[in-house]
Amino acid sequence: MAIASAAAALIGVVAAPAVALAGPTDNESASVAGVASVPAGACPSGYFCLYTRTGLTGRMFKLYYCQYYAMSNWNGTGSARNNQIGADAVAYLFGQDKRTAYSRIPVGYQSNQDFRPVWYAKPC
Repeated sequence: MAIASAAAALIGVVAAPAVALAGPTDNESASVAGVASVPAGACPSGYFCLYTRTGLTGRMFKLYYCQYYAMSNWNGTGSARNNQIGADAVAYLFGQDKRTAYSRIPVGYQSNQDFRPVWYAKPC
């Protein structure tokens, strides 16, 4: 009986799903509606830029207009740089409801971002 209990406990441990950790290629299929990606580089003046990898690397999406940009297949950690002009030009990353802001990025800031909960970007 004790052997059966121990075996059942071991099977439960072995069969339990592992926690998936974000990897460096999680955003390889990422897209932003209406914006083509380009190889990562310096974010141009006046833009809010999203990068598929941390440290402003990978592919880059340059957002300019004050509107919601729908994001697809952002499944891990990447980065963002707010290089807009004007002290009040804050960029936001929103959830599916377009109201929950997951990140507020002031002008001149850059940071690594967990894009998994993000559905929209708005550079204003």
